[in-house]
Amino acid sequence: MVNLLDESVAATFAALADPTRRAILKRRTQGDAWITELPRPFAVSLPDISKQLHMLERARIAHPQFISNLVDQ
Repeated sequence: MVNLLDESVAATFAALADPTRRAILKRRTQGDAWITELPRPFAVSLPDISKQLHMLERARIAHPQFISNLVDQ
């Protein structure tokens, strides 16, 4: 039987396993940024960045307010 805690931990590690998601988190520690600025250092599109942000949100690493702050600036 899969423990809910195990699923949460697995989701966290899966989210942090991706270097792009880790870089997004690191960039966020440097202050606010427009969501359109986030893809610049990566070879990804804006929709790809959006998917990365939602993966962080699903893993409860990034609060929904974190995402809306990026979008609403």
